Amino acid sequence: MGDGILTLFGALRSNPWQVQDAVMGALAIRKALVEYNEELRSKSLPELSFGIGIHQGEVLAGVMESIIR
Repeated sequence: MGDGILTLFGALRSNPWQVQDAVMGALAIRKALVEYNEELRSKSLPELSFGIGIHQGEVLAGVMESIIR
């Protein structure tokens, strides 16, 4: 996946609002990016940009843990 974030809504527990939650999350991230880029511009630093994709469908998900100590 490279440098990225994968978020699952409703994967381990049923969530009838998973699509709405995903869209609202994406909009909140975009708003935060605008605010962060304003801060970067004020410091004469390059802006950050990225894309957001939303997919709806089946997924195989589970909890993984390590017993290495």
